[in-house]
Amino acid sequence: MLLIGIAAMALALAACSGTRSMGSAFEPEYYKVRSGDTLYAIAWRYGRNVEDLIAWNRLDSPDELAVGQRVRLYPPSGFERSDATVEDPARERVAVDEAAGVPDPAPDPADQRESHADNEGDASRQTPGGEITATGAAERWDWPARGEIVGTFEDGLVYGRGLDIAGEEGEPVRASAGGEVVYSGEGLQAYGPLVIIRHSGEYLSAYAHNRRLLVEEGDRVEVGEPIAEMGLANGDRPLLHFEIRREGSPVDPLNYLPARD
Repeated sequence: MLLIGIAAMALALAACSGTRSMGSAFEPEYYKVRSGDTLYAIAWRYGRNVEDLIAWNRLDSPDELAVGQRVRLYPPSGFERSDATVEDPARERVAVDEAAGVPDPAPDPADQRESHADNEGDASRQTPGGEITATGAAERWDWPARGEIVGTFEDGLVYGRGLDIAGEEGEPVRASAGGEVVYSGEGLQAYGPLVIIRHSGEYLSAYAHNRRLLVEEGDRVEVGEPIAEMGLANGDRPLLHFEIRREGSPVDPLNYLPARD
């Protein structure tokens, strides 16, 4: 009976959070599309790369979804990345110099502690001021809010890892880098009203726990542009939960954001 109770609790927590860790025994093989879902939101919920979901499900574009459709969350048996990988025709591609490696993150502004390169891969390199000089990512990152950091990347869960930035309810939440809004809604329960922006390369940024959303899916935004108003997290504390993901995997925003004055 104890084991049954533990399993039931784990299922309940997973259902409440709206996200599940990769490899979890409770993670489904397929996701059934509901009204308001986008492929980017599904990818965010399960920590997947949108390009992989497109390929695994043989979609022509990320917009090819219908309510009730089943979206495969794992590659089919025998799948190889070279097998019929479908490119997103709407995506603005950046020519990648293979020798350049991954985009350059900014120095860690907190305390000059060791680089978080393990989160980025062996090819990660750092440049000052938040400028991204290698191809494949946003040209510049900036802080989405200016309040105190009250939660760090290391504090977070497997999915939901990022920064918690305190502030005042209703203050502007700004795009951390230029890009396209690919999600604006409340379909991911644990995040509340949420905005997700796709940047050049394989990067997404997300802005959660907003009071009001100021942008819609398909909007183009510039770095520093207001995209939402800060809301309450857990119903009582004004803060922004901010994440950056590369190819579906969370990375430490402090490796990308410029040092504060």
